[in-house]
Amino acid sequence: MTKKTNTKLSFIGLGYVGLTTSICFADKDFHVIGVDVDKSKLKKISSGKSGIFEPNLNELLCKVLKTKRFSISDNLSDSIKKSDVTFITVGTPANHDGSVGLQFIKSAATDIGHALKNKSSYHLVVVKSTIVPGTTENIIVPIITKISGKKYDEDFGICYNPEFLSEGSAINDMNNPDKIVLGSSNSKSKKIINNLYNIFYSTQKINIVNTTISNAELIKYANNAFLATKISYINTIANICNNIPNVNVDEIARAIGLDSRINSKFLSAGPGYGGSCFPKDVKALIQFSSSLDYSPKLLIAVDEVNQLQPTLIINIIKQKLSFIDNKTISILGLAFKSKTNDMRESVAIKIINELLKQNPTIKVHDPEAIDNAKQIFGDRVDYHNNIIEAIKNSDCCVILNDSIEYKSLKPTIFKKYMNKALVIDTKRIFNYSEFNEIVDYYCYGVGSY
Repeated sequence: MTKKTNTKLSFIGLGYVGLTTSICFADKDFHVIGVDVDKSKLKKISSGKSGIFEPNLNELLCKVLKTKRFSISDNLSDSIKKSDVTFITVGTPANHDGSVGLQFIKSAATDIGHALKNKSSYHLVVVKSTIVPGTTENIIVPIITKISGKKYDEDFGICYNPEFLSEGSAINDMNNPDKIVLGSSNSKSKKIINNLYNIFYSTQKINIVNTTISNAELIKYANNAFLATKISYINTIANICNNIPNVNVDEIARAIGLDSRINSKFLSAGPGYGGSCFPKDVKALIQFSSSLDYSPKLLIAVDEVNQLQPTLIINIIKQKLSFIDNKTISILGLAFKSKTNDMRESVAIKIINELLKQNPTIKVHDPEAIDNAKQIFGDRVDYHNNIIEAIKNSDCCVILNDSIEYKSLKPTIFKKYMNKALVIDTKRIFNYSEFNEIVDYYCYGVGSY
C-alpha cells in the first residue's frame, strides 16, 4: 500500500509526458493539478479523454478524476500557490539546425517566476523536459530568480528529473522503471524530490540515481542516443544480411542479445527509428557537441544510417515493381511504432512522400494513426480502416510496423485480394517459408533462401 502524503504537485504542460506522469502520481494518492494553456485540451481531459492513444491511459484518467485527486487548470499562478512541487513538462521541439528549442521552457520559467513573487513558502521546481546540460542552471534558474525576486536554493529549489517513458508502455514504465535519475544542487531540494519518489515507490525497490543537475541533463541524451545507436547498428547488420543467402537478422540479433553485455532490447531491425525523442535527441546532442568544438562522429553516423533506411526501403519497392507510375501501393503501418498513433518522424511519412513524386495510388491503413495521417497527407492518399480494403487491387503491400492486426494476416489474403501479391515486410512479422511459397515476399534483413 502506498504511503499517504500531503505533498501537492502541479504539472506545467499536459502533453504525452506531463499527462501520463501526472495521472500516475494522482493514482498513487498525490493531489495533482495539471496546467496547460490549451483550453480545448483541458476540456477534453476533464471529460475523461486524454487525446493520446496510450494503453489504459483513458481508464486511469477517468479513475483519478472521480477520486478528485487530479484536477486541471489554465491558471498557473493559482496552481503553484496551491502546490509544493511544480514539474515542468513542456515540449522542447527541435530548431532548424537540430538544436533544442527553448521557447516553451523559457515561457514556463517566466510564468513560474511571476507566480513565486507572492509565495512565502519554499517551492521546488522539477524540470522533466529534455534539455542540454547547463540549461537548467544557466537559463531556467536566472529567469525565475530575476522575475520572482526570490533567492535560488533559499526560497526555491530546482531539480532535473528526466523521463524514460516509451510510447505504448508508458504507464508500466512509470510504475516499474529501470531507474529514477534525480539531479539537484542542494540538500533541501534533494531531500524533497527523493522523499517524493520514495513515497511513490514505497512498495517496491527502485534504483534512484542522485547526481548533479548537468549530469542528469546529459544522462537523458546519453540514454536515448545509445538506444538509437543500437537500432542503427542492427539496421546496418540487416542491410548486410539482405545480400547473404540463408541469413536472417533476427537470428543474429537473438544470439548477440543473449550476451549480458548487449541484451536483446532495441535489436529489432526495421525501416528506421522515429517518434518524438530519438531523432530529435540524437541531432540535439550532435549540435550541442559541436558547440563544444567536438565532432561526435559515432552519433553523426547513427543519424546518417537512420536517414538512409527509408531510402533503402523505397529502392526495394522500385526494384520489385520496375516502375511506380500508375501502380497501386498499400502501406500498412503509419505510426512510428505499434501501439501508438504518434506519427512524429515516422518513416512512413518519408516513404510515402517520396513515392508520391512518381504518381502511384497510395492506400494506407493503421490501427490508430489514420486521423493523424489525414493531417499530414490530406487527399493525396486513400485511407482505409479495413485491412482488406487497404490491400485490394494493390500491386505492392509494404509493412512498416508490427501491429498485432498485421501479424495475424495469412499469405492467402494477399494472394486473393491484391492485383499482384508482392509483400515487402520491413519488420519480418510473417513466417518466411509460409509466405514465400504463396506470394512474392521480400523480407527485409533476410537473405534469399
